[in-house]
Amino acid sequence: MKRLFAKNKCSADSVLSASEFKFTCDGEPLGEIPKDKGECAVRHAEKYLEGVIPVLPASDFMRFVRDGNRMIFERPYHDRRKALVFMSLAEAYERMGRFTDRIIDYLFAVFEESTWVIPAHQSNIRNVTDGLLPPIAGDGALHGIDLFAATTAATLTTVYLCVGDELDKVSPVIIKRLRYEIEKRIFIPYSQITFGWSGEFGGAPSNWNPWIISNVLYTAAILEEDMDRRRAIVSRSMRYLDNYTAFLGDDGGCDEGPSYWSSAAASYFDAAEILYGMSGGKIDIFKEPLLRDMCEYEVKLYVDGITFLNFADCPPHIRLCSSMLNRMGKRLSSPALKSFSHVMARHHRAPIENSHGYRVYRGFFDFVEPTDESEGITDAYLPDLKIMVARENPKTDTGMLVAVKGGDNGEHHNHNDLGSVSLYYGGKPVFMDNGAGEYTKKTFSSERYTLWYMQSRYHNTLTVNGVAQTDGRQFRTTDEVYDRDARSLTLQLREAYGSEAGIKSLKRTVGLNGGTVTITDEVSLCEMSEVEIHFLTPEAPTFSGNRALVAQGRVLTFDERLTPSVEKIELDPSLVGRWGTPEIYMIRLKATVKEATFVLTVE
Repeated sequence: MKRLFAKNKCSADSVLSASEFKFTCDGEPLGEIPKDKGECAVRHAEKYLEGVIPVLPASDFMRFVRDGNRMIFERPYHDRRKALVFMSLAEAYERMGRFTDRIIDYLFAVFEESTWVIPAHQSNIRNVTDGLLPPIAGDGALHGIDLFAATTAATLTTVYLCVGDELDKVSPVIIKRLRYEIEKRIFIPYSQITFGWSGEFGGAPSNWNPWIISNVLYTAAILEEDMDRRRAIVSRSMRYLDNYTAFLGDDGGCDEGPSYWSSAAASYFDAAEILYGMSGGKIDIFKEPLLRDMCEYEVKLYVDGITFLNFADCPPHIRLCSSMLNRMGKRLSSPALKSFSHVMARHHRAPIENSHGYRVYRGFFDFVEPTDESEGITDAYLPDLKIMVARENPKTDTGMLVAVKGGDNGEHHNHNDLGSVSLYYGGKPVFMDNGAGEYTKKTFSSERYTLWYMQSRYHNTLTVNGVAQTDGRQFRTTDEVYDRDARSLTLQLREAYGSEAGIKSLKRTVGLNGGTVTITDEVSLCEMSEVEIHFLTPEAPTFSGNRALVAQGRVLTFDERLTPSVEKIELDPSLVGRWGTPEIYMIRLKATVKEATFVLTVE
């Protein structure tokens, strides 16, 4: 049974009042703010002491519907909240009062926003005529709750915790207004409306479910004083969270990729920890193996530094909260997560992950000793997601790491990437997954797969008879065989393509032997057709016969029947910083065959 709260007979009857809530109900209270984190928050906060508060014009709100531009509204929207987090943490550390008036200015700017739901999410929240402008709330019409409405409430909760007493000294109106806005925009609609992200209407919920719930619970734990509504929020939250895990595979993997893990499994853990605190330890699911597997997924997809295997819409570089990882390791009795927390502590800037209020606040008070050594899991297979990872040796900045992905093309944040191979040497990309570009209206529309980086033609897989893979759950890998001893995964890719590809069988086997990666493609077609094997790489390759010098000084050797070519891809500005280069390259290896086996090696 994957409904963990129901399985453990957790009840909202055990919920404590707001005054009784403790962040660490079975441990030491929150300690002093570590000096490095306090000083880091101050440095960031000082940037907001001067200048104009970012404005949010209605005309920019309308841009999403008019031309698909999300970021012109979202950047200043998020900047307002980022400023509040940094300044509140800085003031909590300094206690000098120099940020107080500026915090008040930003607070009232947020209070006065017509909606906390961003333009791109309007249609997901409530029935609106056109989504061009925010719907009117009031007189019985309730506000919607999306990712960032809940995040806003969590931000205001952090402000309350950090400087609430100081704001009260200025005027009691400030905190009264803060409570009023949160009640109107979060507590009432959360208690009265069943939103699509809850999972109550069927289908597998996405990261929206635990992400929103964790922020609402954090807010309710601190600010909801009505006990009936407090219990109702907890009861709903546990039921919704059970809807999320009900659809997870037994491996606990996140089909949205490792950057969305922070908002999915990690937010689920945050919610579980908040519920534990809200009930004085009576709501407890930390002994569940599924929860440990959900959290350990991230360690399995780690490459080196802040680099992760970036399947789906994920970027390759992710900073994770070391405090959260350390708490996971302790709560779940996971040595892998404990060790990983010390690795991530080297890269933990305070605060990070501003969209997760509880995590930011807790993490601000915790110190995790960083380590100079970084070791990774050498072999991992996720049988439900059909992902294999194999590493040449444990030291993450040396040797080969290869990963291959199966599954289906209907996953959350899906790219058509079945059979795609990611290859790293010394923690640097040899064959890469580009990830997604800057989100626009097109990203989550019927035009999604017109974007080049969503297509299988621009992943490290195959194109057959000019036919690329198709999106949808029915387009999938089958007959997966993982051989741990051989460190290999075999996938049947036939069902990933439409019938027009004319494929009888298309098997790909990827394996790692010492420092050599072998990719074997067994092709059986209905008639003579062109087969193209392609690899995306950050550096221009140099060919000599059937060999190519590729990124990180590795050598690709391929079948002599394959004719090579290279396509240079100019990156748009949102992608240049990701890879540190204005262009990347697609190696294309072509042959016309009916039956063939192609063996490629990289060493």
